Amino acid sequence: MHQALSIAELMDQISWHTDRSSLPSLALTCRAFEGPALDALWRNLPSIEPLVNCIPTLTGVSVPKEN
Repeated sequence: MHQALSIAELMDQISWHTDRSSLPSLALTCRAFEGPALDALWRNLPSIEPLVNCIPTLTGVSVPKEN
């Protein structure tokens, strides 16, 4: 690994200037990019839907209806 990849500020800047659609691929490139790329990806969500999709489905749980 190149020494430049050990500079956290540099990795953050690369992640911030990467197109949002490329961030998942950047996170898979190497371990040095994983954290900064995932941070940039989750920092500005276009909606709450990706976050809600991370919650496992509850089966067998009934939610009372409000009147």
